[in-house]
This record gives sequence, structure tokens and C-alpha cells, in this order.
Amino acid sequence: MQQDTPKKAATSPGVNGARTVDDPREYENLGPTEQAALRAWIEVAMKPAGRVGPSTSYVMKHDFEAAGGFYVSNGAFKGAMLDAGYKPVKRSDQNWRFRQRPTNKHADGYSYYHPLPNDNGPGVRKFKDLAEQVRAGRAS
Repeated sequence: MQQDTPKKAATSPGVNGARTVDDPREYENLGPTEQAALRAWIEVAMKPAGRVGPSTSYVMKHDFEAAGGFYVSNGAFKGAMLDAGYKPVKRSDQNWRFRQRPTNKHADGYSYYHPLPNDNGPGVRKFKDLAEQVRAGRAS
């Protein structure tokens, strides 16, 4: 069984083409289970919309982590959004906004995006199962 061991993210400011933690190509450094968990959360947490959503990639990556996910860089989150078909409104911004809206209509006091704890629909269950696999692999 292949373990998802994240590769170390580059921390330079992008000198000479080096990647930074804000580079969406950081998504490529995630293992397949990490990518699947992140994509599963995106699928249950939001849907495409005509208007620009209220949160940035940086805020949403923290929502993913708070929802039971695991640490991902802002760049990895941006790459996952691209992979899910979302295009940034202004690619030159450090923290991207997307034309999307949250599926969770009820803010729970912390985050508008992550699924409610009692939501065990198939998409949420898939996300939770994948995230647990990743956390278990990172702990070993």
C-alpha cells in the first residue's frame, strides 16, 4: 500500500522559478489519497456560481483543515480548486477567489464552508474516510 508522504514545499520567494507554498503546482506534491480527500471536500463544501464567493483560497484551506482534513499549503489548495474546474478570478492575487458558493447554508459559528458534524451523506463520508487514511499515514 502506497503511503501519502507529502514532499517538502519550497519556501523561497519564487527566485529563479523556485516554487513557493502559494504555487498551485504544490498540489502535484500531494499523494493520491491526499488529493482525493481534498477534492472530496471541495465537492461537498461548494458548488459553481456566477458570483465570486465570500472566501479566499487561504480561508478555505483552513476550513478544509477544520472540517477534519489535514494541513495543506495555500498553493496545494489552489491547485485542487483548478483540478476541480474552478478558475481564479484574479490569478495574480496571492489568495485566490473563485466563482463558487458554499453548500452549507447554516454557519456553525466557525466556518461557513465545512460540512456540519452530523452530516454523514455519501460525499461527506468519503471525505472523512479519505482524510482519516491520510492522517493515519502521516502519523506512522
